[in-house]
Amino acid sequence: MESTTHEYAGSRIASGGNTNVTAGEHDLTVKGSTIEGKDMSLTAKENVRLEAGENTSITTTENKFSSASIGASFTPQGLSDISINANKANGNSKESVTAYSPALVAAENNLSLTSGKDMDIIGSRAQGDRITAKIGGNLNIETLQEKENFTEENKSAGFGGSWSMNPVTQRLSKPTFSRDLSKGTIDSLYRSARDQAGFFAGSGGFDIYVEKNTDLKGGLIASEASSDKNKLSTGTFSFSDLHNEAEYSAKDMGSSAQIKPTLVQIKEKNPDGSENKTLKVVQALHPTPSIPTVVQGSANSTTKSAVAPGIIDIRENPTQDISSLSRDTANALNELGRIFDKKSVEEQKELVNVFREEAFRLLHDLPDDGSERKVILHAFVGGLISQFAGAGFASGAAGAGLNEALINNLKGLDPTIAQIASGVLGAAAAKIVNGDATAGAIAAASGTKWNSLLTESDFVRECIRDDDLVKNLPEGTCNLIAVSGGDAVSLSGMVMVFNVEGTPVYSSYNIEGGLSAFVGAYTMGRGYLEDPQGNIVTDPEILKEQLTGFSMGWSAGFGLEHGQSTNVNGYSFIYNAISSTPTISLSAGWVFYEGNQKDF
Repeated sequence: MESTTHEYAGSRIASGGNTNVTAGEHDLTVKGSTIEGKDMSLTAKENVRLEAGENTSITTTENKFSSASIGASFTPQGLSDISINANKANGNSKESVTAYSPALVAAENNLSLTSGKDMDIIGSRAQGDRITAKIGGNLNIETLQEKENFTEENKSAGFGGSWSMNPVTQRLSKPTFSRDLSKGTIDSLYRSARDQAGFFAGSGGFDIYVEKNTDLKGGLIASEASSDKNKLSTGTFSFSDLHNEAEYSAKDMGSSAQIKPTLVQIKEKNPDGSENKTLKVVQALHPTPSIPTVVQGSANSTTKSAVAPGIIDIRENPTQDISSLSRDTANALNELGRIFDKKSVEEQKELVNVFREEAFRLLHDLPDDGSERKVILHAFVGGLISQFAGAGFASGAAGAGLNEALINNLKGLDPTIAQIASGVLGAAAAKIVNGDATAGAIAAASGTKWNSLLTESDFVRECIRDDDLVKNLPEGTCNLIAVSGGDAVSLSGMVMVFNVEGTPVYSSYNIEGGLSAFVGAYTMGRGYLEDPQGNIVTDPEILKEQLTGFSMGWSAGFGLEHGQSTNVNGYSFIYNAISSTPTISLSAGWVFYEGNQKDF
């Protein structure tokens, strides 16, 4: 690691009486220093410049790693296989910080400033109980923004080869070669005003005369006095605000491929036009894309130029419209907080990876690929993945939802082609809703990849099959199991087994918004469907008709949870349960009929 720091070392002049600083021939510049006194005057024949000193820090890191190995395995019959492996990785990072030490001219009573030409107040302050200024040229007040930039890049590559010994022929097989590549990047930018430059008058107000133009760039002319004590007279007047911004993006991507012996069918044409089909072992390429992980965040604010209430006399254009100029100097800064923390970003990436894998695996348990139910659920999960990654709910929801709607068209394709096709579909869907194409592609490809890796949730199915959990319940009551993932916005799934004729099984999937103490939670309890008159529904046909479909509800609890959701007909599903986490939330979702207990 290498670090370089430059810190501006200013001076300080303090007086218990009057202080007069004069540049009789040229400019007067105060840079990153402080001048204090009771009554003070600064005078220059030419320019007066109050300028901030710059402080910079640059830290760089670099790391490299490489390894290689050759191995062989033996059995009692002799050599069984040979392998070679080589790996290489390198990374680097750079963090740069720019901050400022302002110049400060502070008078306890009266502050007088006079310049024959321009007066520049750059990232600095001129303050006094009463401020008078006479400027022979232009007045320029500019607020400076502190800057922080961080970049990191890590790359790795691996290569391997292996041969197996045929125990009969004692010959080595055709080789299998593998290659893995990965790349991770983090980019962060922060730029914000931390303090404003300008004049700061006390109860005595200000009287400022500018011969030419007054220009404010996020600058202030502030006063604690009543408006009748504040006056700015200038030839022309211009002003602009500063845009503060913070953003970060972290990306991981990679790919792997194998060249290995593969059995393929070879077609050969005979002279008579017929075909011969033979099987042959050839060296074939098998690429496997890795689904990228992308997390991002952004924030912004505006530092406004402002002049305290009082007279603004624009001599050359008295009718100039300055209605957009802020007169609220106390609330003009709007400093932007930092949103980037490397450790938090790495945890955010891990959350996205784990959630998308486990959530899509659980969705694979459900039958009927491409059905309305699975489209809705994939949209929910894709939206949450996109939300966790900082790209907004709509992008991932559109990508994953469209992909699931068309999932049957992807079946039978090579897994690599299927993932690529899903990514294209997801990106297109996200753009349709003006979302982030990358987030849409990732959500869609994740659904395709992880949907094929898990068959069924054994725990849930065992709970459904267990007669002892249902048969002793009051008629019309159900046992329920629920899991949820998320924080302020989460996805929850619930399975319900009712003690009515046929022992029907239902599932519900909800998107929830509210407060939760933990990212994930599980709930176990009992519930029932209540009609508008307050009676528990025991008729299986009415239960199926009124429980399935859309409903909205709420839940609250601290260990012991109570919840209720109501459909458009006034039927309410009510439950009491034990929950692993305190929660208060509102929800909207859909209930599906899964079949009877015997179907599981």
